[in-house]
Amino acid sequence: MGKTYTEEQSIKDQNIGESSVPWGHGFPWTAKFLGTLFSSPDQLRCFLAWLSFFYRNAYDQEPRAGQHVFICGGVGVGKTFLIRGIVGGLMGGFVEATDYLMGRDQFGSELFHLGLWTIDDGSVGSEPRTQKNFSEMIKRMAANQTFRYHEKFKIPCMVEWFGRVMISLNADEESVRILPNLDISILDKISIYRTVDAREKHFFPEPREMKKILAQELPHLARWLYDHVTPADLRDSVRFGIKPYHEANLVQSAQQSSPNAGFYEILQDFKHNYFNLSNHKADVWEGTTFQLQRMLMERCGGAEALRRFADADTIGKHLSALKNKGVKLDTATNPDGTRVWKIYRD
Repeated sequence: MGKTYTEEQSIKDQNIGESSVPWGHGFPWTAKFLGTLFSSPDQLRCFLAWLSFFYRNAYDQEPRAGQHVFICGGVGVGKTFLIRGIVGGLMGGFVEATDYLMGRDQFGSELFHLGLWTIDDGSVGSEPRTQKNFSEMIKRMAANQTFRYHEKFKIPCMVEWFGRVMISLNADEESVRILPNLDISILDKISIYRTVDAREKHFFPEPREMKKILAQELPHLARWLYDHVTPADLRDSVRFGIKPYHEANLVQSAQQSSPNAGFYEILQDFKHNYFNLSNHKADVWEGTTFQLQRMLMERCGGAEALRRFADADTIGKHLSALKNKGVKLDTATNPDGTRVWKIYRD
């Protein structure tokens, strides 16, 4: 007799971490779903470590803060099912929190009773101001543990909340724009996963049958998660227990869609010409934002080519934002108090 899927996965996925029972034992369909959901094997082990940490601490009534999760991928592959059916089923339910996280609801008292908040990609706008507000709220929900709780017609108070926000989005360029501004201050607070692009047509059973499967299998998955031993390379004892995961292609797409992407292309062109064509031996350019503006304008043939970045203040803001995203830039202060930027060769 050939090996069952569960046995094959138990051998194949030993690097997902140990538990009291083999992977997939008692939850074969759910194991198959999770094992074929992500676009690369390393994502499954990271996601299971995150989910185990979330579930175990909640079950023990000793909740801890953790990363919020973005699930990006193809249409109909099970992104919403993962969030609402599996994670929501394990964590006692979910609540849709778009209005609160977008700043359109100043009350939000109905949200803090549950530990899982969800957002669908179609409910977040792509305007720069909207994205900025959304990024700040996501960062705040991970960094803080006390929040203002305001039930209508009652006096506001402060409550503790150690839940998670999970956001599903499609893989097209427009949908990816809702990813937060990925500067250094937020990268430890979110994880970004990518799913497969498509499923076979009849992968999911009928809704009634799907409910029966979840009712039968989630308790076994919960046991596996509770006893799960996190692989050593995924542990992070500093703050969130588990290291974050950032799928490389999605990070690149988010960076290319960010408000600083246009200036980053200009900066890369400047570095190429300065270091490779004009100053072969130089390892760093130093100067003020005005001096950089003047050099850019001279290279581009006048202010018209740089009308979006025509003043030194705007250039300075873009440089600061790029530095926060990890671009190799430094600052120093002249004796006269002016700021000097250092732009390094790649």
